[in-house]
Amino acid sequence: MIDKGNLFGAYNFVNKCLSNNLKPILGVEINVIYKDLNYPINLLVKSDLGYKNLCKIVSIANRFKSEGVDFKLLSLYAQDIICILSSEDSLLAFYLENNMIFEANEFLNDIKKTFKDSFLGVYRYQGHNKERLNNLIAYANNSKLISIAMQYATHKTSKDTIIINLLDAIGKNIKANKDFLSNPSIVEAYLKNNSDLNVYYEKEEI
Repeated sequence: MIDKGNLFGAYNFVNKCLSNNLKPILGVEINVIYKDLNYPINLLVKSDLGYKNLCKIVSIANRFKSEGVDFKLLSLYAQDIICILSSEDSLLAFYLENNMIFEANEFLNDIKKTFKDSFLGVYRYQGHNKERLNNLIAYANNSKLISIAMQYATHKTSKDTIIINLLDAIGKNIKANKDFLSNPSIVEAYLKNNSDLNVYYEKEEI
């Protein structure tokens, strides 16, 4: 689980995993400042030490919430932390999308020096830019950065997304999106099963 900016969901998540004989892996998405650019980064723990370091990082992130955590400061607590760069909104994706290859190489080198384990988190969904994503994956492969499947989930099922959409429409006193209601699958922010993931991802990414 990668929470956004905090570990508020960790308690319930860990208990649910343990009660089902699953090993929980905790993570956080935080904003990091690198060369005056502020972009999100995903961090997951590998051990008890990694968890302690992540807690320190989260505390720093919330202290400087509007600015983000300086990359040099982040590197002080990088031990036993896994770094995942998102294909959607990471600084690496920004550099490559703007053909800033030198900057991309420099940034990735710093990531690899800081984190022993780093990956490209690949997001595939209906309507994603295939050419952009394929170029990013090709760069990652050439740079020996392993690509892994990721999914953005704020709801448990696709039906939940319909309910949220209706409640949002009621709250804003507007009409609900008809396309949304007739095609709930276009909304990707729900927890997908293996069958759902197999539609979008290569076996080696999952």
